Amino acid sequence: MVEMSLEHIRKIYPGQVVAAVPDYSLQIKDGEFTVFIGPSGSGKSTVLRMIAGLEDITSGEFKMDGKVMNDVEPKNRGIAMVFQNYALYPHMTVFDNMAFGLKLRKEPKDKIKAAVDKAADLLGLTDFLDRKPANLSGGQRQRVALGRAMVRDAKVMLLDEPLSNLDAKLRVEMRSTIAKLHQELGNNFIYVTHDQIEAMTMADRIVLIDHGVIQQDGSPEDLYNHPGNKFVAGFMGSPSMNFLNLTVSGTQLVSKDKKIQLTMPKGTAHFLKERGYEGKEIIFGIRPEDIHTEPIAKDTYPGDTVKVRLDLVEPLGAETMYYFQLDSQQFVARVGAREISQTGDEAELTFEMPNAHFFDPETELVVVPDGETVYKSPTKTESDLANTKGTKLEGQKFSKRY
Repeated sequence: MVEMSLEHIRKIYPGQVVAAVPDYSLQIKDGEFTVFIGPSGSGKSTVLRMIAGLEDITSGEFKMDGKVMNDVEPKNRGIAMVFQNYALYPHMTVFDNMAFGLKLRKEPKDKIKAAVDKAADLLGLTDFLDRKPANLSGGQRQRVALGRAMVRDAKVMLLDEPLSNLDAKLRVEMRSTIAKLHQELGNNFIYVTHDQIEAMTMADRIVLIDHGVIQQDGSPEDLYNHPGNKFVAGFMGSPSMNFLNLTVSGTQLVSKDKKIQLTMPKGTAHFLKERGYEGKEIIFGIRPEDIHTEPIAKDTYPGDTVKVRLDLVEPLGAETMYYFQLDSQQFVARVGAREISQTGDEAELTFEMPNAHFFDPETELVVVPDGETVYKSPTKTESDLANTKGTKLEGQKFSKRY
């Protein structure tokens, strides 16, 4: 087992002016399942490849158990990697593919067989050891790639979007397989994905990255329920959080044309006034599941119901999505499966205001009561990103909503 640290890691590709990763610092505990998540081009795979030794580190230090690993060859880092495209040898059997790394190390045949048999049993591949990759399904091929990494008995397992080539059903199965594998092995897993469902279901800890900058890291529950800024709030969740610029007026949030007037809980109105937002604009955010159609919600939150015309009704079996516009902004509500409204209908929707989130319109940071930490906004321009120094939100706890 091993603890890892990335200290002010920076990566600039040859011929580029802007850093792909400007300044990245992170501590990874022994045995953690850490997920790097972010949009395409965010730098998450670049960081993973620097840990693996497949990319040079421009500056900064990567350490394992306190030892600087920057110049250590990939094969000597005690790291195994699973790639997106499986990277299996087509002319070899499943057994030989899984055993390949051990054979290169000239391990004894009985040790190789024992290791492969153990991995195959755990991954459900025992009956396929004599087959070649062409005769396997996508899920089975990915299991072979996992098995090949397992038998190396590496301290760290790196997985670079390993499920992106699989269909939806296989992704669900493989998520379960990988989670069980981590529990069985107990070593460090670092997993890269752009799929937040994978992150939420498997991770002990999520690190959300954008333009090579850590926006926030913490448990899945922290990032989902207590986003530190608008980017995190909008990225985590599917469908993503709804946003609307409204003005704070006493206990109400009001649109410019006064057509939208939402009543806030007294505690929320109080801390927004304390923070100086009275009479000012603020970004109001609410998740689709906190918008309701039931009469009981209207009774519970009087003054928080809006009438809308539904642009699209999307039944999904277990739930239904309502798409509509508020103040020219696209909104979505996740409602019950038995809703009978159709596209074009008018509907009354109630916002569960105690679950609302608020963000500063300039910094886009979360607005919290006095006494809570407010962090500097991550830099947005490319020129500033090249010189960003340690801008991140790390594992903080935000107070519950009033």
